[in-house]
Amino acid sequence: MAVRAPSVVPAGASVVVEGAHGTAVNVLQWRPASPHLLLSASHDPAIVLHDLRSPGQPLHRLLGHAPPGIRISSIYQPCFVGGGAAVVTGCERSTLISLYCTATGATISRGDAGFNPGAACCNDGGPLLCSAGRAVRLLRPTWDPEV
Repeated sequence: MAVRAPSVVPAGASVVVEGAHGTAVNVLQWRPASPHLLLSASHDPAIVLHDLRSPGQPLHRLLGHAPPGIRISSIYQPCFVGGGAAVVTGCERSTLISLYCTATGATISRGDAGFNPGAACCNDGGPLLCSAGRAVRLLRPTWDPEV
């Protein structure tokens, strides 16, 4: 990933991060209460956390939620949970839901959901919503970021 020199940054842009993914970026999300931390996802098997104060290379590359060696053909959407302490995601061709620590990039938990989770959405303290084909599934999280 390279940051463009200020002389070639497009008009109106203050930072450009290039090369974070091997394919087009299709998901961006700000970390709650952290205007400098950004999550991106693509059709490649990595979720990337960027610290825009130091955009030269990713803060963390989150791996393991996608089966190895595949190109992801559908758009999946990871999301921040626990006030931004973690990222939760599913992925195509997998029934796993993965939870990653945003401070370290480590996998906190990975378990079988019994369905193929796609987009994820969570309001802090509320249930986790996951798309599953044409359905939406509501899950009650058991992870406590304070423990």
